[in-house]
This record gives sequence, structure tokens and C-alpha cells, in this order.
Amino acid sequence: MEYLRKYCRTSASYLTLNKDIKYFIPDSFDGYIGYVEYANTVVALEPVCSDAHVSEIIHGFKSFCIKNKKQICFFGCTEETREIFETEKFKTLYIGSESFVSLDKFTTAGGRMASVRRGINHARHANIRVKECFPDDKVKEEMYAVTKDWLKTRAMQELTFMVGNLSFDLPDKKYFIAFNDENVKAFAVYNPIYARKSYYLDLNRRRRNAPNGTMELLFSESFKRLKQDEVDRIYLGLSPFSNMQNMENHFFLSKIMGFLYEHFDFFYPAKSEYFFKQKFSTGSEKRYICYCPKLSLRMVYAIFLAFCPGGLKKMVFYKLKRRRK
Repeated sequence: MEYLRKYCRTSASYLTLNKDIKYFIPDSFDGYIGYVEYANTVVALEPVCSDAHVSEIIHGFKSFCIKNKKQICFFGCTEETREIFETEKFKTLYIGSESFVSLDKFTTAGGRMASVRRGINHARHANIRVKECFPDDKVKEEMYAVTKDWLKTRAMQELTFMVGNLSFDLPDKKYFIAFNDENVKAFAVYNPIYARKSYYLDLNRRRRNAPNGTMELLFSESFKRLKQDEVDRIYLGLSPFSNMQNMENHFFLSKIMGFLYEHFDFFYPAKSEYFFKQKFSTGSEKRYICYCPKLSLRMVYAIFLAFCPGGLKKMVFYKLKRRRK
């Protein structure tokens, strides 16, 4: 936690605390790289260290992987770090954008936010109230129940790696709960990005019977309260395959990813999630994978396993189980 509080500067940094994450820790300076390993391939998150040591830790980690005959891929990298990876002879590939909300610019006024205001008003009329609190045992049980109900709307099991777990033992998280009377209808969990005075919207889940506008009210109220805490930005998470016009020099891959974005919402709702985030977004940043030595099918499969450790077999079983229900 000491390194994280000093050097946490991206939405993924806090996720290095997820279970099953391994760590590469250099001997000569403070910092680390969090990673998982599948199919003889290392899938890593951006380094957590000072700006002065980013290049050095990437170089050391690359040497470590080459020595152990591992392919290496960093996922969800920022534009700034991408340039450092390229100096270390990594290849890079645009994979999507991450929307953010600058809280000093956020407002629900104006024509662009008309649908958000309608949703907020509907939720308030349905007696939805938002509260920031650390959940007691009763609320924790209800949050787990909300998650179970929410998963019934998903085409696949709960993701890992760049998505946090619903847990209550890690420090400095923010919990916002949407109640209807005493019943939990939805919640949002924010992770700190210490070095930026910002937060990352890690988890947001709702019951299927939550009134329309519950999430709009939950987000707008949490943004207002975080602004009161002098938070600068809220990062809303990676939208994979979005804005593929930013994909340089990869015409064929851009067409494949664009097709997945448009037509595979039943598998992962990339398009619908992107448009929901755009309701609130005041800007976005590009995200990349940085890989070495080349982008192979094995590396793509390792990335898939990082997010879905059960693999294709477990995913198909999950989909068939849902269909029978």
C-alpha cells in the first residue's frame, strides 16, 4: 500500500491489489508491476513506481520475462506510458478509450443531459435515495444479492483482472448505495487514484427491478459528493473497441474490432456500456496494449484468460446454464 499511495496514477493501479495478482519488485528502487500468467504469457498492468523509474522497471521486467521464456503484454496502457514502451522496443496497439468526468465541469443542466434529468426525476419519484456509507453486515448481504441478480443480465460470468471484486477489506474505497426505503437497489464502488486526486468507478450494479433512472441518480449524487471532497476526476473504465478510428496502421484489426463492437453486445456489452458512459463523460483518453515480441493467438488467449480464468469451457457452461433458466 505504501507504493500504491505514492505512485497510483491510473484507474488500473489499485486493481493490482486483486487476488491472484503476482508482483515483480525491483531491488534498487521503490515500485512494482502486477501481473498474471496464462499460456506461458505474462499479462501485466502499468508499473506502479515514480515517473523517473518507469523505463527502468519496464526494461527489468522485460528481461525477467525473456529469461523465463515468457511472452509479455501490458494491458490498458496510457498514451504517456505507451511512448516509453516503444522506446523499450515494445509494439503497441490501440484497444479502446476510457471516459472520464472532470467534476469541475460536470452538470446535469443543458440539452445534452435531458435524458439524465428525466431519469433522476423518475428515480426520485420512486423514492430512491443515495447514501455514501461503509456498508454494515445487512447492507453487505444485500449488495451481494444485487450482484447475483445483476449477473443474470450478463452474457458471461463476473470478470477479473481489470475489474475489482466486491470486497470490503481494502482501504480508501468509496461506497455509494441507492436505497428504496431500506432495500438496496443499486450501488457504486470507487477506487482511489492517489497521485491524481481522482477516483475510478470500479463496480456499478443494480437490481433488475430497480426503477428507471436509479443509476443516473446514483452517479450524479456520487459525483456531487466526491466533488465536495475536492476530487478532480472520475474515471469510468475502459470501453473496449470504441473509437476505432484511433487505431493507426492496423486496418484489418480495426475492422475486426469494429465488428465486435457493433455486433457482439450479447457477449460483452461494449457498445451499450460506452454510450451509457457518454451520458456523463466530459472527455476520454486512449488506451493501448503494449506487447513483446509479437501479437500471437497464444497472447490473445492469455488476455482472455486473465479476464475469464475459467476459460472457454466455463464461459460456455455459464451461458448454457443461463439459457436453461
